[in-house]
Amino acid sequence: MADALIPHFPVVHGNVYPDGTAHINFAAHDVPLTPANVDDARAQITSYAIAAARDVLHRPVRLTTVDPDGQWTLAAHPDGRITDLAPAARRSVTSEVTPR
Repeated sequence: MADALIPHFPVVHGNVYPDGTAHINFAAHDVPLTPANVDDARAQITSYAIAAARDVLHRPVRLTTVDPDGQWTLAAHPDGRITDLAPAARRSVTSEVTPR
């Protein structure tokens, strides 16, 4: 499904902090998470977005995530797929290119 076909609202926003805590904001509702680690937080955020797409909206939903490794703009689909909506070059907010 093309980016333009996925509405811009509502959006599932997921944040993972360097200390391992995380939360989700969806339609003005904050959902605190208690992940075991950063990977678990990512899994909980994507599971939540897929459930919102499948059970609430019955269509794909935009998902933005920010974690210690960068920022991503994704789409969560009712069938469980997660697709990338932004080119890889725009994603990272933490990486730097060092000339050799």
